[in-house]
Amino acid sequence: MDEKPPYPVLPEHIQNGEAATPPPSYEEAMGQYQSSVCKNEQQLPPLAYIDILPKCLVPGAVENKIPPKFQSFSEVLKDANAWLQYNPGIRVWKCETVERKVEKGPTIYLDSTLLHEPTYGFISYVIGLRLWLTKNKDSDCAVQQLGVYNVVPDKKEIPVSYRTGFMGGGVDMGGSFVMAPGTMGRAGLQLQSIITYEGLAKTIERINKEFKVTPLPGSILSIETRKHKIAEGFGSIDIDPEVTSWSEKGATTSKRYVHSLKIFYVQGKPANQEIYMHEIKPEMIYPSELSKPAKFENFQEVLKKTQSWIKCQSGMQILNLDTRDAVVHEAFGNTQVDSDSTDEFNSAMTDSKYLRFIRIFYCPNPNISYTSTLLTSHLFEPVRTGVKSFETMSETMKRVEAWLNVTGLRIMNVETVHYLYNSNYHTGVDVDRSYIKIPQTSAKYWLTTIRLYFPSVYQEPSPLSLPPVKDWKLNNGSSSCSIL
Repeated sequence: MDEKPPYPVLPEHIQNGEAATPPPSYEEAMGQYQSSVCKNEQQLPPLAYIDILPKCLVPGAVENKIPPKFQSFSEVLKDANAWLQYNPGIRVWKCETVERKVEKGPTIYLDSTLLHEPTYGFISYVIGLRLWLTKNKDSDCAVQQLGVYNVVPDKKEIPVSYRTGFMGGGVDMGGSFVMAPGTMGRAGLQLQSIITYEGLAKTIERINKEFKVTPLPGSILSIETRKHKIAEGFGSIDIDPEVTSWSEKGATTSKRYVHSLKIFYVQGKPANQEIYMHEIKPEMIYPSELSKPAKFENFQEVLKKTQSWIKCQSGMQILNLDTRDAVVHEAFGNTQVDSDSTDEFNSAMTDSKYLRFIRIFYCPNPNISYTSTLLTSHLFEPVRTGVKSFETMSETMKRVEAWLNVTGLRIMNVETVHYLYNSNYHTGVDVDRSYIKIPQTSAKYWLTTIRLYFPSVYQEPSPLSLPPVKDWKLNNGSSSCSIL
């Protein structure tokens, strides 16, 4: 058998014949990729990733509203496993899906940290797989091979009341009022039924029952809540978690989404795990009124509560911590936050409102305790370089690497977090706001950031020990990332 290269093998190595002969499907199936692992790098950075996107099968024509078609998610996972086979010194410690906009060509800008969502026009998206990587310290350990277990919430039919009035209408579902396009005229109340989806808690109960009968063929690595667009308007289609691309008609069209789960696992002997979930949300300071929205604690308080909760836990293993956005319903002076709902409707007539919180997935493990853990975190925002421009993901990761090399901190968790761009803030985003209002009738920009979690407190390093960061307005001086 040929000896493995001493450095991480990237797709271009295989294309250039610089590695052992790959499996036949690897070179054929490998689509676009982006990685923080550099060619000929002798040692893995303290934090690294690779994004693998599906291969484009049919280019389409985005400029003519013809969406491209891409490989299935299973094919993306095959590519990831092929890459891991040729990198036995690397292990995956978390999986995420990544979402990218498909431009004319089709072209996908993998290294961009800013995504533009226009008001009008046709938009096409594609999702790929992000692997967060660490060094494999056990040379005798088998090469990881990943699997994914997709969980789609069950459909259910429920009675609803539909209210119409001069300002449009909405639907009462389980006590929540969802704004929807209505007819102009006198206010009225109509009774009907609607197809919706089981909540997240019920879905997890069902998963655990299924796992008791048919255990997962391996051990769980991480769990992701994935949002699927299923219709424009109140319609719906069957959800296929294998589909990696979709299209939208811009912000002026109502859209319906359903949340599913992707359970990523390392193939092997069944670990017979059950999964559980805990959510930590900001407290409401006061509810909405007819003249003003509700007010909630800021996100910093959520992080403090997460720290307190984790410190009290033992006999369990945290699979991942994720920042999520729950829909906030505000109508007739009432405020409701529904983080359990898997059915989401965005009206083209009203702004969408969300509450940012932390969702923790975990499984029982009698050998693990967090009583000595003091959770802290650090948010790395791409450096702003102009009015609507930011550094690339590669540049951000270089700063992350430098920061970690100085602090020497052990990473407990990592996540990719998106923030709504706001030009009124010097950095371009308001990272501490938990109540988020998303305008539906105007263009939006989303900034990609990286949040790291650590099991201990730390001291922020001096800016002099880090790469200089130029102020985009003053074009001089330096500053470090904000601590959260």
